[in-house]
Amino acid sequence: MDIRKIIESTGNLVFGVTFTKADGSTRNMQARLHVAKPKHVTAPTGAVDRKQNDIDTDTMTVFDMNKVVNGKRGAYRRFKLGAVRELRIKGKIYPV
Repeated sequence: MDIRKIIESTGNLVFGVTFTKADGSTRNMQARLHVAKPKHVTAPTGAVDRKQNDIDTDTMTVFDMNKVVNGKRGAYRRFKLGAVRELRIKGKIYPV
């Protein structure tokens, strides 16, 4: 199962993902791709080509819909694709 392709197929829809964090705890996230210029959040910094960097490091950068930053919901977050345990898209569950 190509997790990256499944997530990218969501386009701009909200999807759910459950993954294991680096510290071993489990995280559930409601996220979206292609969020352009949210007013209260700065774009991710670092690599010039974020998409290529994500491919090289087997990670995915998404916009977490529920993370609260500066009193407002929404923040960019990354997770390792190898740590994904479950995807939830349009009511369908993809166990990994």
